[in-house]
Amino acid sequence: LGAALAFWPARRGRSVLRVCGLVALLFLYGAAVAEQDPGGSLLRGLGLLLLVGAWLWLPRLPQREAGLAAAVVAGVGVLSLPVAAAVDGDRAWWDYRAWELFGRGEAITYNWTHQYGPLDWSRDGTTLLNVRSNRPHYWKAETLDGFDGLRWYRTGDLDRTRYGAELAWRAMNPGRRWDYFEYNPKWDERVRFTIRSLSTELVVGTGVTLDIDGIRATPSADGTTRLPGNERLEQGDSYTVRAYAPNPTKAQMRNAPRGYKDDLVTYTAIQLPNPGESATEGGLVESELARRRAALGRETVYVPLRDSGPGEFGSGAVDAILESPYARMYGLTQRLIEDAPTTYDAVKTVEQHLQQSYAYSERVPTRPFPLMGFLYEDKRGYCQQFSGAMALMLRMAGIPARVAAGFAPGSYNKDSREYRVRDLDAHSWVEVWFTGIGWVPFDPTPARSPAQSQSSALATSAAAADAGEVRQSRGGVAASERGTDTGASVGSDGGGMLPPALLLA
Repeated sequence: LGAALAFWPARRGRSVLRVCGLVALLFLYGAAVAEQDPGGSLLRGLGLLLLVGAWLWLPRLPQREAGLAAAVVAGVGVLSLPVAAAVDGDRAWWDYRAWELFGRGEAITYNWTHQYGPLDWSRDGTTLLNVRSNRPHYWKAETLDGFDGLRWYRTGDLDRTRYGAELAWRAMNPGRRWDYFEYNPKWDERVRFTIRSLSTELVVGTGVTLDIDGIRATPSADGTTRLPGNERLEQGDSYTVRAYAPNPTKAQMRNAPRGYKDDLVTYTAIQLPNPGESATEGGLVESELARRRAALGRETVYVPLRDSGPGEFGSGAVDAILESPYARMYGLTQRLIEDAPTTYDAVKTVEQHLQQSYAYSERVPTRPFPLMGFLYEDKRGYCQQFSGAMALMLRMAGIPARVAAGFAPGSYNKDSREYRVRDLDAHSWVEVWFTGIGWVPFDPTPARSPAQSQSSALATSAAAADAGEVRQSRGGVAASERGTDTGASVGSDGGGMLPPALLLA
């Protein structure tokens, strides 16, 4: 476009056209580089220098002198490369990668606890993170491991349970053999995060965070990593996470050992609302401390673990659920999974029922019991409703499950080899425990949601719908979607053990 305007054969207004050509060249080039960084900035700058030189001189130079002028400009550009490299530090003078053509340009914060009301997240397309990873993941900020009768939230009290005490003991004895799973080194990942327009006290990671370099933070036992004190991650901060992120195939999940250790009943626990309590009658509380205090006064039932023998938990759980507002949901769950031969098939049946029977919508009314309203009244919602309903149904089926909140993979830039994560990618999904494998993500939200449509990696691990004919690409379709055994087998290659308090929690 710049060349066409600069050389347009017009007698009148030729100078104006040449100026328009330069403006088009610089603006379109700058916009493209800022939005889609292709890497190699010095050589790109040399290319832009040659283009500007051609615009300035070539139209007026005789043909014989044009070649000499081009050689002079190229020579000056090449000689300037060492100087440019010397001042090109690790931290840019002006962070052009955080430049937004659209968006408010202010720091964005999130409260990940489910509320289920009309969505009020930022939806401007603002870049929040740049992530360098070998494959796409869901980028997790917080684990919501408790259902308080109305919503999913982070309990923060896992270490005080019998289960947490055992995990803490095993964390201090990592050399002991542990029969929950076999560590697969191919699922041990290192991912680098660079903060853009996000402000957070939670460290965004993936899978189960094991170690962090670049910032002062220690992974916690419930899968959530919080910065100490009042510290926050702000624009320009960078860190590297070592995480364990299982990427099993369908066959591996179907062949996972049946049954669970009794301690995992923590993840089939359901709190039931008190009589007269609802989300429209004083049930919504904002502070984390108030949520925990309110939860203490509610009845907790432990659904017996699927395929496991009778244990000390589970007595009376079904009767309590059937007498609660969630009786109808329990009946639906049992009908859906009654013919499922394996845990994986039960999980996928529930996931696909939600994907196919309910619509995506960010404008939903507040209901007394939000997840029941989603299933039986509105039949529409966004990621919180879909993930919250699926995790609760799986717990009713005796399958250990929890909710994760954070971001979908984002769009992949093959030149910079980074994922660009925007506010449109804010998301919530489900994690399911498979014996011998670990926590595996599943995503019941329909693909029409912004977090899915903005992503170049619509299928991440087991989180996508069945797509047996899809092949793996750099965009991110993982082995579990192909229905084959091309992925690493559980426990293959031996390897060392991970700190169990982090992996299981």
